[in-house]
Amino acid sequence: MRELLERLQREQKPEPTARVCVLGECEKSLTRACRIVEAPRITHHDLRHLFATRCIEAGVDIPTVSRWLATLTAVR
Repeated sequence: MRELLERLQREQKPEPTARVCVLGECEKSLTRACRIVEAPRITHHDLRHLFATRCIEAGVDIPTVSRWLATLTAVR
């Protein structure tokens, strides 16, 4: 993912607040990737839950995770 984002940044030179991709494109990309690797379909919402769960399991307190998720939502 890091390589992809760095390549996009080099090639497209986006503004700092620009989105990497719109939600519909992201959903299609995740669906296609899951199909290619023969994995169950996941959504951005599944990834949001995974992020929150992993943070809490790693010892990040819930109010901090909540603020992070609110920030991610505000950026959309």
